[in-house]
Amino acid sequence: MTTNGNGTTLTCIFPGCTTTMDEARASIPSLSSIRKATGKALTVEELPKHVLCKKHASLAQSEGVKTFSYKGSVKELERRASERAKAGKFFQLYAAFRETERSDAR
Repeated sequence: MTTNGNGTTLTCIFPGCTTTMDEARASIPSLSSIRKATGKALTVEELPKHVLCKKHASLAQSEGVKTFSYKGSVKELERRASERAKAGKFFQLYAAFRETERSDAR
């Protein structure tokens, strides 16, 4: 992945392929496929390690692997991170509230 004045240029990870593309033309396997292969949740920073060009995304689809747009996947991962942060704050406040209730009951 390289950054130029017009945005980010991504390179297909398929062995022997040197196709470079912008974010709008890049594809990636489904997030669940990547999670199964790597054994861990994916972050936006790790996403460029899984980029496929249209030719190889089509090949992956013919083998039964779902592929999605790179840009859409970035938005989805950012949305999930935001939800996780909001949920963390909620549970933190809820735990503090429950602790206050317990101390008031004593």
